Amino acid sequence: MPGMVSLDTLARAKRATGREFERILTGSLRAHFAQSRTHYASERASGGANEAKDLAALVERSATEELDRLGGPSRPSP
Repeated sequence: MPGMVSLDTLARAKRATGREFERILTGSLRAHFAQSRTHYASERASGGANEAKDLAALVERSATEELDRLGGPSRPSP
């Protein structure tokens, strides 16, 4: 599932230190926030309940803000 941290990524993060750990962490966070933003945009466009659409808009904005704070591309590097 897009945005989910794989067991391989967890294993690499466990072995990593310093900049390599930070790269793995920020890449994983970017993937998570990008996927959640996509998911909530879909809910806003297709959802039936106004409360759910409002919540989706709030979470989508929050994910976008977090991506902006992380900087760089919204997809993890390989």
